[in-house]
Amino acid sequence: MKFHAIINNPKTKFFDSNNNIILEIRRIKKYFNLLGVKTAAILDYNQNKIVEFQYEYSFFRKPKFEILSQNLKDKIHFKIDDGIFCLEVNKQNISITKKNKIIGIYEGKFISNQIDIGNIKQTGKIIGPSTYNFEFMSKNEINYYCLILFAIYSIDFYDGD
Repeated sequence: MKFHAIINNPKTKFFDSNNNIILEIRRIKKYFNLLGVKTAAILDYNQNKIVEFQYEYSFFRKPKFEILSQNLKDKIHFKIDDGIFCLEVNKQNISITKKNKIIGIYEGKFISNQIDIGNIKQTGKIIGPSTYNFEFMSKNEINYYCLILFAIYSIDFYDGD
């Protein structure tokens, strides 16, 4: 199963293999104090809000994510598993591992319960609007939640800050 996302300020859109929009991220609020705080919503293809979350970031500590509301078939929540940021859904921990590159194109994998289930590869620009391609090993409902995790994870990839 193949999908792709175009990350661009202020919207990020996810598409299926037929180029139909399946998810969209909208930045709602941005606050600045000692911490940067962003609130964003993930919308489905009908523009219904399915997840609203907050992202706190600072130069002094790891980012913090909090789900403010959700309207999904299965409930999700964030957790740290062995030091790795995960999204938990139906007793499955979904995470993203990325190849460490100093400069270059983003590449990574979706991992579910320590099993590789899909690949992520950036194409096109390194700075500015970018396209990310996702290829999953099989057709599975967990793929949708992987895309939601990437949507949350990518909130700071290109946000115009």
